[in-house]
Amino acid sequence: MTARPYDLVVVGGGSAGLTAAGLGAALGARVALLDRERLGGECLWTGCVPSKALIAAAGAAQQARELAALGLSGRLDPVDLGQVMDRVQAVIHTIAQGENAETLRARGIDVHFGDVRFTSPHILAVTGQELRGRAFLLCTGSSPAVPAIDGLAESGYLTNETIFGLRRLPEHLIVVGGGPIGVELAQAFRRLGSAVTIVSGERGLLPREDDEVRRAVADLFHREGIAVHRGRLAQVARTGDDAQVTCSITGSDAVLRGDTLLLAVGRRPNVAGLGLEQAGVQYDVRRGINVDTYLRTSTPHIFACGDVTGPYQFTHAAGFQAATAVRNALFPWAKGKSRLDPMPWTTFTDPEVARVGLTEAEARHTHGHVLVLRSSFAHNDRAQTEGRAEGFVKLIVTPWRGRILGAHIVGPQAGELLQEVTLAMRTGQNVRALSDTLHVYPTLSLAVQQAALGFYKQWPLARLAGAPLRALAHRARE
Repeated sequence: MTARPYDLVVVGGGSAGLTAAGLGAALGARVALLDRERLGGECLWTGCVPSKALIAAAGAAQQARELAALGLSGRLDPVDLGQVMDRVQAVIHTIAQGENAETLRARGIDVHFGDVRFTSPHILAVTGQELRGRAFLLCTGSSPAVPAIDGLAESGYLTNETIFGLRRLPEHLIVVGGGPIGVELAQAFRRLGSAVTIVSGERGLLPREDDEVRRAVADLFHREGIAVHRGRLAQVARTGDDAQVTCSITGSDAVLRGDTLLLAVGRRPNVAGLGLEQAGVQYDVRRGINVDTYLRTSTPHIFACGDVTGPYQFTHAAGFQAATAVRNALFPWAKGKSRLDPMPWTTFTDPEVARVGLTEAEARHTHGHVLVLRSSFAHNDRAQTEGRAEGFVKLIVTPWRGRILGAHIVGPQAGELLQEVTLAMRTGQNVRALSDTLHVYPTLSLAVQQAALGFYKQWPLARLAGAPLRALAHRARE
């Protein structure tokens, strides 16, 4: 059988694959999009979309408990997790309607489902059919990592791929992992009514975040009744008629008991079974497919992006990379480098945790003396009116020019507020661009401006000019 020729063959129908296929077709290329069983990827089916829908339900439950603080009365009935999960699935399927195979085929994109494997550098086999490509883009994503823990397999566990199938609310959920997935789901289930314990690493919750941010989240979880144990899971056993899970922690005498165990200890790249060796594509089972700054693999006409390559495992990073990869694959004479920095991200706890750039410790290590500018949502009128005055904005800048090195926001809509800081960093604007821009009152975004205005209080030039100005003012008063 003669292989069908394509300008671009995209493997993986998640954020990167959908972006790449759509852009390639819009540019006039003949495009094939391949996936094992369905389009949308981990983010749609088992990641971002279902978790945020669950978080919305948990937030509503928490708000019902806090109605008295708003001058209202109300009552929260026991949560029916089955009904909550029905709504989660409904949201997934609504979004999926815009990303299905029929929609893409109507746009001129050939969509194929089945196991995909290279048979040579220019040919892929899918469900017995061979597809020939001038260029390929691999964006096969990642899957939950499962550590080697004694008794884990026999005891049973959930991951983000299976937890949204629960129909009964756990009495006591043990979450292994203190990263974004772990803390988001831990808080959601706690607010829905479960007792929750987190087993984090030695650094505690959200180890990649700024120390001040991490302390704020730890304090929040303590107040909400979420127990946190530092260490690593050493052993797991399931015993008794009530299906009790017993967990031992390395380096600790603590023994945890619950009825449901959730693993959230990171991701592994999906590289197995693709026949990468036949295509000459170099990869590592832990770090993923090796790519250069143009997103080319060791086989120059084969590109890769998204979770399967890193360094950032975010949906927005994957989609952003895909546009660069398509341009480089279809127009190699006009190729451009993949530029992801500054990379913003948000952990969707309540309040949200958002970050772009360096932490304070990283900035001091790299740049020496820096200025740290802060504002509190306790002094933001909009946050006060909504009863959501917890959190802060923290900007880290260079002392003289005010170049923004990093920003950290803990507060309501932190992910939305971070965008103007990211834009300023991306376009080379300094902190004065934030302070000198009009912000609507009353809005949460004023907290960003208020933090930026702090630059003028700490600016070395203002301090140097302050002494003679104060002297002149003193003479005027005499």
